[in-house]
Parts: sequence; C-alpha cells; structure tokens
Amino acid sequence: MVLDADGSEVDWIVGYRPPPEKFHEKIERILSGVDTFKSLSISNSKNPKDVATIFKLARKYADRGAYDKALEKFKEVIVLDPEGKLGTTDYSGEKVLYTQYAEFAIASAAISFEAMKQDPEPLRAFVKKYPTSAIVKVAYSRLSSNYYQDSAIPKEIATQFYEEYYRRFPLDPSVLSDWMDRILLDKDPVARGIELAENAIELAEPDPSLFLKLARLYKLTGDSGKAKEIINRLTYSYSFKLVNYANFCIQQKTDIDNAVAIAEQALRNAPENARITQIVADIYIKTGRSDKALAIYGPAFAMKLTDAVELNYYASLWNRQNQNLESALEAAKKANEQAPNSLFGLEVLASIYEKQKNYDEALKVAKKANERAPTLYHLGVLRSIYEKQENYDEAIKVVEKARELSLARVTSEAQKKEVEENYNKQIDQLKKMAQKKK
Repeated sequence: MVLDADGSEVDWIVGYRPPPEKFHEKIERILSGVDTFKSLSISNSKNPKDVATIFKLARKYADRGAYDKALEKFKEVIVLDPEGKLGTTDYSGEKVLYTQYAEFAIASAAISFEAMKQDPEPLRAFVKKYPTSAIVKVAYSRLSSNYYQDSAIPKEIATQFYEEYYRRFPLDPSVLSDWMDRILLDKDPVARGIELAENAIELAEPDPSLFLKLARLYKLTGDSGKAKEIINRLTYSYSFKLVNYANFCIQQKTDIDNAVAIAEQALRNAPENARITQIVADIYIKTGRSDKALAIYGPAFAMKLTDAVELNYYASLWNRQNQNLESALEAAKKANEQAPNSLFGLEVLASIYEKQKNYDEALKVAKKANERAPTLYHLGVLRSIYEKQENYDEAIKVVEKARELSLARVTSEAQKKEVEENYNKQIDQLKKMAQKKK
C-alpha cells in the first residue's frame, strides 16, 4: 500500500512475484503517478464516461478483493461500450476487449463463493459468445470447478459439460484430470475415467528415463550433488504417488495390508523426507498401528526437524491422536519460536496446552490466534478454555462476540432471529453455571 502525505491511498500491489526487477518497475510506476488508483479516481471524476479509466479502476478493486466495487465498474464498462469498440487490455500476451473482460468478470462472480446462489449460466453464455477468446479456457476451468464442487448438478448434465470441455482442449492433461475428479465423485463412468487417466499420463507424465539421462549428464560434468538432487526429485515424486494411492485404498477400506506395504515402500525410497514419513505415520495410525507410527515418527524423528512447517505437522498429528503430547508440545514451541505469527502453529500449540490442562498458557496462545484472525473457531477455543477455568464471565463475553460476528454474516430477519436465539441460549446456560459456582 502506498499512501500520500495526507494519508490518502495512492495505490497498492497485492502479493509479490519474481523477478524483483519487475516488482521494482511497479513501484516506480506508482511513484511516478502512472495509472494509480488515485490518478484514475481523479480522472474518473472529471470524465465519468471514459471506458478505459473505468475498466482500470475495476481491475484495481478486483486485485484488492473489493469485488462489489469492481463489479459496479465492470457493469459501467458494458453499459458504456456494449459492442466492445472502445479499447482492449492485455491478457496472457493477447488483446482482449474491455467489454469482453468485463462480461467474464461478472459471469465468474456468479459462481464465486461470495455469490448468494451460484449460477453457472452466465459463464456458459460467455464461452458460447466468445469461443476464440484468450479468456475462454479460464472460463471453462472455472465452470469445471463449479461442476465438480456442486454435486447437486446431475451426472448427465456434468458429463455433457465435460465432453464439451474435452472436445475444446483434448491435449490438455489438466482438462482430463478435471473430468476424472467428477467421475471419481460420481463413481461412474469408471471405464471412461480409466481411459482419460491413461491419456493424461501419456500427455503429462515425465518419462523417468529423462530424469536418469539428466542425472548421468550431471555426473559427466563432475556435479555429483546435482545428479543426486535429480534422482531424489524422481524418487520423491514417485514416493508421494505411492502414499497417495495407499491413502486412497484406506479411504475406500479395501486392500488395507497391501496399502500399508505400498506406504512402507515409499518410506524406504525416501527415509529422510519428513512429509512422506508423516503421511506413512498417519497411515499406520489409521490402520491401528500406532506403535509403528511412534517408531518412525516419534521423539527421535522430531529432534531432527528444523523447519517450522514440518514441526507443526508433527505436533498436529500427535495432538489429534492425543498421544506423545510432551514431544508434540516441544515441537510446537520450537515452531512457534521460528514462526510466531503462524496461525496454524498457534492453533496447534493452544490445543496441546489445553489438553495438558495448562489453561493459562493455552489462553495466552489462543488470544494471540484470535487477535490475528477473529473467527468463530478461535472464539470457540477461547470459550472452551474459559469454561474449564470456570471463568464464566469471560466465557459470556466471548459468546457475545461470536453472536456479533455471526449476525454480521446473515441478511434475512429470520436468520438473524435464529442466530440470536441460539446464542442467547448459550449465554443463559453460562449464567446458570456461573450462579451454580457461587
């Protein structure tokens, strides 16, 4: 965020993408006042019918996540330039009409998570209207996500869509993968799914011999370290595929012993890989082999972990099992020292402290997590701790905050009434508990 001397917003950049030189160019453009939010807003107030300015403002709002304001501006673009004659923008190296992009943005919003009711029809209309657009593949991809996530869409309707999607992009393995996801959801047609999978593997799966040839070439240069790195990439890649398949078998509750054997083979391939070790340990636990999980992923393994993410994974697994909590606590504390603002790490650490009945420490950590992200989940953790401390006055305050947060998320009077009644019952219950304590 760049602010003017009076504190007003000049412009913003969301996220960082290398190379640094390109990022520096963006900063320089902002400092020079070229197409900044502030300069565009001033231009828009002077000439409210300039389509280029309105479109650029819409993109600014969208980049920042202010989607309601972005949609307002995109709608203005369509009203002022319904035939798409007043300018273009760059998209993946190609020119796209302002109007076309605006229609795409509005149609995409209809199936976004923010939409009150997801409706794929505007995006369906877009792909039919602009079949050769530079954006059409992205439009299909977003539709694919909708057809996969909405299991209420009948299988027959979904199949028609994916047939069309596949016809448009038959050589893209991601398209085949999307269709396979829906087939796995429906568990039909399996034969078609197998055919798609085989085609996708031909299109996308790297030939292991290429890795081996590359490693041999590095060996010829005398760079044994790089050769080993290439072989490890190949080994780890296939080890992850093995544990993913093993997990699938366990979820399906079929061929369990063979699934465990496959997971163990993956671990033998990559014995020092913390993530694979963690997945295999989880497989052991799921199949009633907790002693084996502790043997490969217990305190001795934790001592070797140095990365905060891996430490938190370790602590989280044993926290969920309510086992090995002393080692899990040490790992969580170590992770918190390295990454004190990790929300996941704070949640794990608070949960372990609570299970160990160290409520004072649990409360400190839970408060920090809630300060970073005030959510119903974090408020629920705080309430749980306060109740165990029999601090009912503070528990009531937390429930009141949760009520306020929940009310802000609903719109209809009926929903608000339901939320009020639910939280009021909880508050009444806590008041009774407080009175009983006295």
